[in-house]
Amino acid sequence: MDGIGEVASENPDQAMIVASNQKLLTALGALRLLDPNERLHTDLVATGPVEAGVLHGDLVVVAGGDPTLTRTGDHSLETLAKAVADVGIHRIDGRLLVDDSRYDAQRSVDGWTDDWPRWVGPLSAFSADHNQYRKEATFLRDPALGNAELLQFALTTGGIAVTGGVGRGTAPSGVRLASIESATVTEIVTVMLFRSDNFIAEMLLKELGYRHAHDGRPGTTAEGLVAVREVTSQLCTSLAGADADGSGFSTADRHSARELRRLLLAAQLQPWGPSFTSTISLAGQPDALGGRLDGPRTAGNVRAKGGSLSVAKSLSGYLRTASGRNVVFSIVLNNGNLTKAEDAIDDFVTNLASLRN
Repeated sequence: MDGIGEVASENPDQAMIVASNQKLLTALGALRLLDPNERLHTDLVATGPVEAGVLHGDLVVVAGGDPTLTRTGDHSLETLAKAVADVGIHRIDGRLLVDDSRYDAQRSVDGWTDDWPRWVGPLSAFSADHNQYRKEATFLRDPALGNAELLQFALTTGGIAVTGGVGRGTAPSGVRLASIESATVTEIVTVMLFRSDNFIAEMLLKELGYRHAHDGRPGTTAEGLVAVREVTSQLCTSLAGADADGSGFSTADRHSARELRRLLLAAQLQPWGPSFTSTISLAGQPDALGGRLDGPRTAGNVRAKGGSLSVAKSLSGYLRTASGRNVVFSIVLNNGNLTKAEDAIDDFVTNLASLRN
């Protein structure tokens, strides 16, 4: 607590399943290792010349890891297809190839349950609708190819014939015909925390792995976790717990409440602290924290990230007490009867915000 230090704890150093509080680590890594104003690009590259509206060669999708692409709408595969039409192409005398080599081919993470496609789609650098619109085994093994088939359909529907079918390939040096860019990294992180979006978290972690490798190797979950650990060590808050993924969907993610609390405190004290804390949901905003903590003491006051698995509940964040003291808190519960755990956590946080000393 501001001006006092740690005022209360119970089993604060016990490593526990943290559920979606793991996303706080991913957010920190993304905002420190990526340019907060950067945007992720998906490019379409031609391998041959364009003459009279005909591409004499292949069209290659160069995936840039954008986790927010959709099948239809303003930021979608349809948008990419329209961009090709806008440059005057009406036929591709070649194939539509997908290059998703930016990330590795690991589609899931150890510790995810058999139900994992329901809560987070198979991971790939070229995605659409979080890769959750299909569940058959072939798509789970290679979602990027399935998404390329959708792009081919969008091209055909838009009046662009693809004569060579769909396949895989890498993009040689060629002409970039079209591109689509994501929102900024800061905006993506904010959405990830607000929606507790597992897919965005995992994709950002792979992007961190790609950047950390520095040598063109595919981005991996493991390399991304190394990058996040380097960020936390720079904050003088080395983590003793275990990390398996970027979202907290894995039951192998284990950290103590004290670790999380110290990490949030260290981040808050940095010059960039306000930028980080602003990405964390503010209680009382529409749909923030699932409508939790919207009472008079907490709405507009508590910024926090919740977490929920069948075996874990967590909530970590910031608040100001009624007496004006700033508080950093972390609550992690595992096992036992968790049916009323969220109510108990919220009551505790409300009482904390009500303190007048």
